[in-house]
Amino acid sequence: MLMDTPRLFEPYHTYLQKTLLPSRYTHSVNVMRVMAQLALIYNLDPVKAMTIGLLHDIAHDLSPAEQLHLADSVPIPLQHTCEQHPLILHALVGAHLAAERLGVSDPVILNAIRCHGYCGSNPPLSERYTWCMRFADMLDPLRTWQDLTDQLAPPVFSGDLEQGARILVAWMVPFLENRGLPVHPNLYSLQRQLIN
Repeated sequence: MLMDTPRLFEPYHTYLQKTLLPSRYTHSVNVMRVMAQLALIYNLDPVKAMTIGLLHDIAHDLSPAEQLHLADSVPIPLQHTCEQHPLILHALVGAHLAAERLGVSDPVILNAIRCHGYCGSNPPLSERYTWCMRFADMLDPLRTWQDLTDQLAPPVFSGDLEQGARILVAWMVPFLENRGLPVHPNLYSLQRQLIN
């Protein structure tokens, strides 16, 4: 199966190279590679994991107006005001684009793309795929948050998903708050569950 992976991903790469800024495309490829590593550690299907990593930011470089227009026209239900912000909205719109533009139909893949923004009203279909996606997003080697990498990488790469989740949430909430960025209620809920 993995021998066919480059051919399988070819249309995804073609689409992303046309729609993402070069830096965002590079990030997506890096996240795909981290997901391939995590697939071995967390017993994930490597093709699913790599697909999630590659496509997670498919909607990231659409303008805020384009993201809102797509959400309205589909429609994608937005349950909290913060979901109108592109930081969160790109995950919801991204799952839609992966399905509609690239024919991705696997519900686990689409759900992990959607949930990497901590949005949605239901628990993730797969905690392992969703948390690995969140970890990989932060562990892109080109990220500059060395303090987070130093804390997060050891438990994540040793297979301690719960400790990785605890560290990520403890870092993420103040990071967003200190920059005046929206914190989804789901993220506050995870903070209460994992840290308090």
